[in-house]
Amino acid sequence: MRRSLNRNREAEGALVEEFTAHTILARLNPLLEQEGLELQVVAVGEGVVHLRGRRVSPGAPMAFMVRALEGTFRRYLPGFREVALDEWQGLQEPEASFEARTSGPRMRGLPSLDLAGTNRQQAAQALEIFAGMMRRQGVSCARLLGIAPDEPQRAVRKWLAVHREDGVLGHPEAGHQDRWILHFGDACEAAETCHPEESVETLPARILLLGQS
Repeated sequence: MRRSLNRNREAEGALVEEFTAHTILARLNPLLEQEGLELQVVAVGEGVVHLRGRRVSPGAPMAFMVRALEGTFRRYLPGFREVALDEWQGLQEPEASFEARTSGPRMRGLPSLDLAGTNRQQAAQALEIFAGMMRRQGVSCARLLGIAPDEPQRAVRKWLAVHREDGVLGHPEAGHQDRWILHFGDACEAAETCHPEESVETLPARILLLGQS
C-alpha cells in the first residue's frame, strides 16, 4: 500500500509538472509552426505568461493565436490571468513590442472563419467564439468558409436558427458552394446579389478551438 501511495504521488507530481506554461507551449508548437509562428515563454508571474514571438511565414493573425493560447492556459494553469507578448518580430517589421489583447485586432478586409475539417460540434463551438469576437468589435458582416461538407453546413444552419433572435442572420454567398455570409444586426435585403469585400485574413476554426473541451 505504501509503495502504491508513493507511486500515486509520483504520478500526480509528474502530472502537475507537465502542465506548465513551457510544456503547454511545447505541445502546441506543431500547430503554431503550421501558422508560421515561433513562440517562447519568457517569464511567468502573478498569473501572466510573458511570451516572445516572431513570424516566420504567413498564417493566422498573431493576436488570434494569443487568444487561443489564453483559453488553453486558463484551462490548465491555476491562477492564470492573461498572456503578454513582450517581444514581437514580424516578417517585414524589424521589431515591435506590445501587449496582446484578448479581443484581437480587426482583421483586414471582411472577417472570415474557415470551418473546413470540423464536425458539427466543433463548427458550432468555433461559430460561437467567432460571433462573440465580431460583436465585441462591432462588426456588421463576416464570411464563413469551408461549409460545403454536410456536418459544418448542418451546424451553421442550426446555429443560425438558434441565434436568429440575437440578430445574427446568414445566407449562402452567391456563386459559391462553400461560403456563407453572416450579418449582425440587420438582415440582408438581397442575398442573391450580396457580394461583400474579399477577406484578406482568414481565421482557421482549429485556432479558436484550442483549449475547448
